[in-house]
Amino acid sequence: MAKTRVGIVGVAGYGGGQLASILVNHPEVELSYVSSESASGTKLSEVFPGFLGRTDLVTESFDMNTMLAEVDIVFLAQAGGWAAKNAKEILAADKKMIDISADLRIKDPDIYTKWYK
Repeated sequence: MAKTRVGIVGVAGYGGGQLASILVNHPEVELSYVSSESASGTKLSEVFPGFLGRTDLVTESFDMNTMLAEVDIVFLAQAGGWAAKNAKEILAADKKMIDISADLRIKDPDIYTKWYK
């Protein structure tokens, strides 16, 4: 059975790094795409030394077309507002998406605005 190709947009932050740590060891997952604007072009093991010897992935500057071609599922770990702007395009490409920011999980706009300005 083929492994599920998974990507993380915003891998260099705390949430993205924790996800990568879980996913890189998952037997049914191939961590196939990681992006970070702050660490673009850097090996994941240089961003998080705990990955040394576990993966040779290099973080990329986000590119929608590249990401869509390389994943079956993508985790969005970017700052607030990013997921809301990009979710439709990801879903239109028939990709599964899990947003760990607050963009798509807080339904009441007033509560979102209160906490995330």
